[in-house]
Amino acid sequence: MVETTERPAPAEASGALSLGRRDWSTWPKYEAAVYGFRDYWYPVTWSKHVGRKPIQVTLCGEKIMLIRERGKVYALHDRCPHRGVPLSHPMGSQEFPGTWTCCYHGWTFDLETGRLVAAITDGPESPICGKVAVRTYPVERYVLPREERTVATAYGPVRVKLVTLPDGARRAAPEYEDCRRVARERGVPVAEVYAAAQRAALDHPAG
Repeated sequence: MVETTERPAPAEASGALSLGRRDWSTWPKYEAAVYGFRDYWYPVTWSKHVGRKPIQVTLCGEKIMLIRERGKVYALHDRCPHRGVPLSHPMGSQEFPGTWTCCYHGWTFDLETGRLVAAITDGPESPICGKVAVRTYPVERYVLPREERTVATAYGPVRVKLVTLPDGARRAAPEYEDCRRVARERGVPVAEVYAAAQRAALDHPAG
């Protein structure tokens, strides 16, 4: 039997390039960074996708439940500390305002603080209340600078929403109902009115 080994080419060999460091075991934080860095802000979803029914997102390797209550979005660790059931399970429910209840044994958590405020299967005098909590996360809604105005087109006035992107570019979104009304009145395709309103908004910025 013949044993073979690989030997690196000598550094002085013509055309040889270093492959750099191969062992990164001493850099565990950088390996873990594939999941993201904690204590930093991350975009997770569009605000319009979060409603009164919770949704689950994964951030930094953790599953998080997002839910909207009275216009505000809350984020909680998506795991009931009792039996590990996801709080975002479709059978979960809101039994009391400002709370969310696990579908398994009725453990109910305050959306703001994450504290256990009720254990429905134990009754109103449950001794576990106030002693358990789920992790909560700060949530902010970021809105791009926008304005609404009415532009004049060859077919008639149309309301348009304009948004300014971080790079300074602008996008225009004409109101569809306006475009449909004008198109019906003038006997032209809706797409034609929509495109005309976009051009009018971007070619003639307010100012």
